Amino acid sequence: MLVRQQTAARDETVAQGLARSALLSAERSGAQLYAAATSINRMTQAQACSRAGLQNMREIDLGSTLLQGVGWAEGNTLRCSSFGATDPIELGPANFVSTTGSIFRTRVKLSDPDLNYVIVQTGSSVGVIHKDLALSFVENVPGLAVGVFSWSTSEPIISRGEVDPKFLRLGGGGDAIFRDEGHTVAIVRSGKHDIGAVAVLPAAHSANFAAQAARILIPTGVLVGLLLSTFLVRYARARASLPMLIRAALKRREFYLVYQPIVELVSGKMVGVEALIRWDRGMHSRSRPTVSYRLLKKLVLFLKLPRVCLSFSSKMPSTS
Repeated sequence: MLVRQQTAARDETVAQGLARSALLSAERSGAQLYAAATSINRMTQAQACSRAGLQNMREIDLGSTLLQGVGWAEGNTLRCSSFGATDPIELGPANFVSTTGSIFRTRVKLSDPDLNYVIVQTGSSVGVIHKDLALSFVENVPGLAVGVFSWSTSEPIISRGEVDPKFLRLGGGGDAIFRDEGHTVAIVRSGKHDIGAVAVLPAAHSANFAAQAARILIPTGVLVGLLLSTFLVRYARARASLPMLIRAALKRREFYLVYQPIVELVSGKMVGVEALIRWDRGMHSRSRPTVSYRLLKKLVLFLKLPRVCLSFSSKMPSTS
């Protein structure tokens, strides 16, 4: 009986910690969307798509840690953007409209046909959100699901794992923690935006914890839950910090190029150079980026690199 109580208390704490972490990330995205819209909606199409307007949007883009791009749209067409310049992009119909009038498109394909993006349009302003970045702290555990949804419509916006829509109905219209068919579910509502977040822990999660608790006779399940929840939040912040560090480094122009000679073996002559990216992280630390192209692609930072590389401060040919 004690083990079951400890398990339930621990699962509720962990589920609530996950849901609140997801909501915090979504609220930060909302704040950056609002700031971008405030600036972009002041511009006409001609102003936004001019050289100065595009530069302004690129600066907004690089200054936003959770937005992957911004742009100016007319109807369902993105007329110009921080990542596609003046090439028009068809965004498709809206999935839903929030109570504040923002238009949400939750499965838009841009440069990569394998990736879906969330597009939030407020007036003529468009913000691009990667579906995984905001929830990058959530591990791929079978049965575990974390999502952000529109509170007024219950429409999903982003998620990791499959969130059963019935859990949103069972929430009762406010913050809630409950169990359903072995799952532990936590729902939290934003006090700033028309959004909420949900976390679903699978039944296997509880079973594994109960087995461990029975073996080692954990005396205070609630304390263990609080400690694990604290670790979880810290781990979530650590996982989310990498993309923020990279985007901040791009903004501060900490990346630069060095050139490695390509030498023809037969003649010994230099026939070209290979451009290599280096990251100046300060404190006399100049190192190779520890981020692979695959991770950059996942974070959608690869959309920025081609144009940012053109403005990198370059070095003389070097073999470093």
